[in-house]
Amino acid sequence: MNNIVNLPTQNIVLRNFHNCINWEEKYLYIIELGNYLSSIPQSMKSEKNLIPGCQSKVWFIMKITNIKNGKNIVRFYGDSESAITKGILCIIFIMYQGLTIEEIIYFDPYHFLNQLELTEHLTYSRSQGVRSILQTIYNHARKLSTISH
Repeated sequence: MNNIVNLPTQNIVLRNFHNCINWEEKYLYIIELGNYLSSIPQSMKSEKNLIPGCQSKVWFIMKITNIKNGKNIVRFYGDSESAITKGILCIIFIMYQGLTIEEIIYFDPYHFLNQLELTEHLTYSRSQGVRSILQTIYNHARKLSTISH
């Protein structure tokens, strides 16, 4: 299963985001980013992979895939029934790509999100959904950290 195809870097996303003239263009760019995530198999769209607290259904899977300098790297898989939410999920995956489990645990995702001014321009329920996704990633990383040691 390969859910992520050549994601842009944080710098590219930040540059493209700031090149947008207004928030309508930024929302269109977010939707475009969602196209980087292919759909996950129907079998993975189960209740156990649903993230609670999101306005739209969001499925999320996090797995250890390989080793980086003796440390576990994680791979993210995800999907949403909403195009904007899928784009936000892609932005979140971009922030975490290439990090080890330990790096994810101590990572501050709000630094990048604040640079994008993303949470300021989302509805309250979508902002809550972003927090739920970030909390789920943190919780999964903590769980995987205890399993891998």
